[in-house]
Amino acid sequence: MIRYFPRGDETYLDNNTGQFKIIHHYTDQKIDKHNRFLYNERNIPIKMFSRSIRSELINELTDVELGRLMKLIIYIGEDNVLKKRNSDGMISLTKEDIGSILNLKDRATREYLNKLCEKNIIRRIKYCGEESYVVNPIYFLRGKWMSECTSYSFKEDVERTIVNSNEKELFKRYVRKIKNRPEIKR
Repeated sequence: MIRYFPRGDETYLDNNTGQFKIIHHYTDQKIDKHNRFLYNERNIPIKMFSRSIRSELINELTDVELGRLMKLIIYIGEDNVLKKRNSDGMISLTKEDIGSILNLKDRATREYLNKLCEKNIIRRIKYCGEESYVVNPIYFLRGKWMSECTSYSFKEDVERTIVNSNEKELFKRYVRKIKNRPEIKR
């Protein structure tokens, strides 16, 4: 279902009546005023997707690794980036932060994060001058909107999950228009 969002209002003077009139412009795109893409219709704090995707995830990781992943999911921020609260607001989690959350040594943390990156569950990116870990929205999505950072980082995965061809085309157009693209680290 495509929602209609207000794009803006235009005020003009009607020459016949001398009154000011307002025209409301709407767009049929699934993009909001913050330039985020509507991916999850229902507003659930953190969404886990279909059984086939979840079973894929369960088959890829051991029980211990899944438990660690569940511990990390608590730290998903509004833009699907792993974040923590600081005196300055929300900041991205570093490898050291993740190690202390999961109670792992440096080498074990590095191996675990590499495995999650290899399995395409998270990606290490550089966005707006900051290194971050972003979570794949086909597995977990905070809220119902995907930020530009998340959309661009996992564009191929998201595109495969969109069934409706019109919405898929809309998503492709949305990704092409993203100007502030994250740099994906390997």
